Amino acid sequence: MKISKQELIAKCEQFWVSKKNIYLVIRSALEITEEEFFLEEYFNLTEEKYWWIVDDLKRINFWYPIEYVVNSAQFYWYDFYVDSWCLIPRDDTELMVDLILERFKGYSWWESVYIDVWTWSWAIALSILLQNQEQGIENPQSTILIEISDVALAVAERNIINYKLCSEVVLRKWDLLCDYIDHTDDSLDRTDTLFITANLPYIKWNDTKNMDEEVYTYEPEIALYWWNNTGFELYEKLIMQLQTIITKYWIKDILFFIEIGFDQEEYATSFFTKKNIEYCLHKDTHWIVRCVSWHIKK
Repeated sequence: MKISKQELIAKCEQFWVSKKNIYLVIRSALEITEEEFFLEEYFNLTEEKYWWIVDDLKRINFWYPIEYVVNSAQFYWYDFYVDSWCLIPRDDTELMVDLILERFKGYSWWESVYIDVWTWSWAIALSILLQNQEQGIENPQSTILIEISDVALAVAERNIINYKLCSEVVLRKWDLLCDYIDHTDDSLDRTDTLFITANLPYIKWNDTKNMDEEVYTYEPEIALYWWNNTGFELYEKLIMQLQTIITKYWIKDILFFIEIGFDQEEYATSFFTKKNIEYCLHKDTHWIVRCVSWHIKK
């Protein structure tokens, strides 16, 4: 059937969903761009597609994330494919992209190795690579995305293909950095500079009081929770692995960036201090410490 845009929007508004999300659902169902949505006055809409839209709006009413409904999330101005098997990238994490791009200014990208560890949103690494392309900067000699989940790797691969980055990125299913310890890696032997980003699960099990309902209800547990005591345990393991790598490989500069929970500043600083690690804290736009960096220079 042919239906006017205004009539379709009016039908959708009965579900008490924001106009922004109504527009996204309609665009997704009709497979049209934002520009096409605003230019067209009438849509060819099958009955099947109409009920598809209705079903999606009902799911959003039950706090199902709009990003999963439309299989798309915006991060650092880029649209990435997402589904319910991966973590939804959020604005807070864009701080890490800003930090990396700023710190890279003093280095030759093409002489560096960049490792992104278990970010579950792969958007960090891909946004950095895409920003470099836009600015005419050569990307690192090696970019490795490490995940523990096959489904997260599949989502990452889809976005890599969508943005034509296949020649720039290598995907690995590893337990953090263990493979660099168990085996000797030629790329680390050949580089003077190593950048590492990590956004590991850092929420304590069942610590949902400060989380949105749609997050703890629908996003994958393995990407959110880790242990019961502090939530920082997985970072402790990663840092111990990194200290082993420091002694195994002759890398002149290692720059390490992690995202932490809004309530983990005290524990993180205490841990780094006990390990005699010189760290820097970085605040987000709400003046909350969300990233910690560590620069090892030999």
